[in-house]
Amino acid sequence: MANRYTNTDKWVDNWFSELSPLSKLLFMYLCDQCDIAGFLEVNIKTIAFELGTDRKSIEKAFVELCPDDKQEIKKASREEAPAPRILYSNDGKFIFIRNFIKNQNNLPLNESNMAHKGIIKRLNDKSDLFGFQTVEDFFKAPSKPLQRGYSIGNSNSMGNERDSNKGGMGEKEKEKTEKTWRDSFDIYLEEETAVYNNLIQNQDFIKDRERYHPNMDIVLSLEKAHRDFWGTEAGWKNKKSSKSAKIDWVSTFKKALDQSFNKVYKNNNSTSLNKQTAMGTAVAIAEELSVKYGQ
Repeated sequence: MANRYTNTDKWVDNWFSELSPLSKLLFMYLCDQCDIAGFLEVNIKTIAFELGTDRKSIEKAFVELCPDDKQEIKKASREEAPAPRILYSNDGKFIFIRNFIKNQNNLPLNESNMAHKGIIKRLNDKSDLFGFQTVEDFFKAPSKPLQRGYSIGNSNSMGNERDSNKGGMGEKEKEKTEKTWRDSFDIYLEEETAVYNNLIQNQDFIKDRERYHPNMDIVLSLEKAHRDFWGTEAGWKNKKSSKSAKIDWVSTFKKALDQSFNKVYKNNNSTSLNKQTAMGTAVAIAEELSVKYGQ
């Protein structure tokens, strides 16, 4: 199970607070279901089923979240309109949540950061679909929402469904199955590293773990678990042996802190004392054996 940050300030944001209840739920659903870069291939039928409503209601909620270019904007001019929170690809099949990467504390992007490499790759791969030349274009606010390639209300093209008249035969293209962490070590490592990076910066998590592991360096112990096992192919193979579709990385790292071989302690004096105690015990045992066997 993936864990993500959520921006609690959205509840006092004017744009979000004025949305209808279903549009608020839809926006939070999109933030939960998008990939690590904020992209999602939209399937109206699936969303309607998972949110317990009908297709028409979801289409209406999408219009509220992402107003069409033709919709009236209550501003003196279009240039004064707020930057769109969600962008559509030119063919209308994908959306991009503009502030998602920022809200996951992944800005600025760094190519040397393993967790960021997957994000940058996805931005590069999708740039043509959105008509952008560079990754930076995704974060530049256009003066108006990007025009959809198809209307939500009049077409089934949005999502995995294709134009039924394509090729004049009425065939539908086969859906491309997106790879998961089970299929690729790189995807596994991106997900693992992203959670690891979040945990070592999460002071609430660190303080909570310190309550159960006094005198243990939580950050270094997490690093040891990450570098020695969970961030390696051995860790990947271990997870693949389970039947879980998603990995609960927070739970995994909590359990890793309970394992003695991952523990790194803060107090060097305590470590030294432990070594001296162990050495003294060994000497005592040796002396006892010497007396017993007459050596």
